[in-house]
Amino acid sequence: IKESDTGLAAPSQWDLVSDKQMMQEEQPLQ
Repeated sequence: IKESDTGLAAPSQWDLVSDKQMMQEEQPLQ
């Protein structure tokens, strides 16, 4: 997997960012 695939950084880092965004979006819904 290359950096160009995610468009941001390493896939592991991108996963952390996406996880944080999902958590922030789920909190107000609950």
